Amino acid sequence: MLGSWFWGPSPFTLRLHGDVLELHMEGGDGRGMRFRRDGAGGWIGVDGYPAGEPLVPVTGRMAL
Repeated sequence: MLGSWFWGPSPFTLRLHGDVLELHMEGGDGRGMRFRRDGAGGWIGVDGYPAGEPLVPVTGRMAL
């Protein structure tokens, strides 16, 4: 799951720094989203837009 992602047409990079997942816009102003493990095998937003929200990976293909 780490690497390049797109939110609409905007490129983001998901990285793991220690026990924190960080999602940052490529070429952005440095702001991003951080997630920490929730103790049950998942991830919870630490700050910003997803603060307190679970990060839920969804696998599969999108219908075009």
